[in-house]
Parts: sequence; structure tokens; C-alpha cells
Amino acid sequence: MTRKPIGLTVPYRKARREAEVMKPFVIVSPQGLVHVGLYENESQAWRIYLGWPTVGEVREHIDKGWYCTDATLTWQQPKEKT
Repeated sequence: MTRKPIGLTVPYRKARREAEVMKPFVIVSPQGLVHVGLYENESQAWRIYLGWPTVGEVREHIDKGWYCTDATLTWQQPKEKT
């Protein structure tokens, strides 16, 4: 008896691929940058940084001047050591 592989349907593959798009997000306190990471959205960035906070905990941080935003990261080749 030969088993046929169970393949994923094309729409499922496309939806899965689109769901995995990660963008850089930063979390900034009043004193400056505290966290940089790749996330799907702002909510996920807060959740990972604060460790599964309640909505109230996130609002407390925002009220104290913290914020989360998407970012553009650039890379520069390190200078050669002389």
C-alpha cells in the first residue's frame, strides 16, 4: 500500500506566508530606546517585551511616556581595524 503525501492547499500556504511577515519595532521609554525586535504588529512587541501584560499594564506604560512604533533599521559594514 502506497501512501500519498498530504499536501497543503495553495490558499493555506499563501495565508501562512503572509502571516509570518515580521517588521522591526522599537519600544522607547522617556529615557530612550529600550527594545528592538522583529514582530508582526505593535501588540506583539508589547506582549513580548512586557511578558504577557494586561491591557492596563500597557496603558500604564503609555501614560508614563513610553511608546512602540515600527522602525527602519539600516546596516553599515564595520570599519576595518587598523
